[in-house]
Amino acid sequence: MAKKKLLVLIGIALFAFILLNINISKLLGILANANPAFFAAALGIALVTGIMKGVKWQQVIRAHDSDFPLLKCIKVFFIGYFISVFTPARIGDFARAFYLQKNTKSLGKALSTVFIDRLIDVSLLFVLGLLAIAGFALLFDIVVIPLHYLALIVLAFIAAVFLFLRRNFIGRIARPFYNMFVPMEHKEKLKTSFHDFYDSFAHAIKKGKIHISKAVAIAVFDWLLAIVFAYMLIIALNLHAQIPIIFLFLLVPIAALLDLLPISISGIGTRDAAFIFLFGFYSIAPEMAIAYSLLYLFAGYWFSALIGALLFSTEPVKLGLSESNE
Repeated sequence: MAKKKLLVLIGIALFAFILLNINISKLLGILANANPAFFAAALGIALVTGIMKGVKWQQVIRAHDSDFPLLKCIKVFFIGYFISVFTPARIGDFARAFYLQKNTKSLGKALSTVFIDRLIDVSLLFVLGLLAIAGFALLFDIVVIPLHYLALIVLAFIAAVFLFLRRNFIGRIARPFYNMFVPMEHKEKLKTSFHDFYDSFAHAIKKGKIHISKAVAIAVFDWLLAIVFAYMLIIALNLHAQIPIIFLFLLVPIAALLDLLPISISGIGTRDAAFIFLFGFYSIAPEMAIAYSLLYLFAGYWFSALIGALLFSTEPVKLGLSESNE
């Protein structure tokens, strides 16, 4: 736990360093002059994106031969997002499983739906990230992230997923911890959840291909919305004459890749540094890049997190092995 806190401090320290080296008055002036109409449009797109992610999750749930009301899927997505935004590597997404388990009657099955949902997102992100990095190399003749590093990350991700889905392999690794640390009263529930997860995952992949395909299509549509969202913020800062929309097809995946690094909360610090570097290709001042990054943070992260916080206050979830009560 202490190591995780120290890692998060890296992003905060980087953000503090950036603020110490830019003109804060100029930054505040840029933010004050941002076009409120286009900022509001970005907020609206962020809301639609969140709703579509709830729709996507429902398709994954249906691939498991289960169902969850659409409004409930959307509500729980925003609650999970609220938890995710304030945790490194977005691990709060798995809180959604504790809301779903009452419908599935199994925490393992509920976790499988969230795992597949996130697997779709991360797999698509890696594909788009590779294309974005290749795009920067072609357009600007510069390497943003060395391709061999990203290739190693992708291979490590594929290997990790492959090993994670090997039930016997994970069972052998987890058994000593299971025997030593799991209280006797929870052993049977945890064992059942473990097997339910793998059984449900296999069933969804084999029998739920149509719903999984729909979920992938929705994820692609969400990425297009993310580009439109990013462009609304470009217009809000009156940068559209300098920044072509094609640049955002490169910028947005890289910003999302940085979110996976467990050294920051909500990408604070890492995204800011990346935007200063990437906007520099168009001779955009650091203050303008940070202004854009802050609007990106407020509209793209904290706005949805605020919605989730309000929804969470009406229906907090109990994290545990027993079924949640509504």
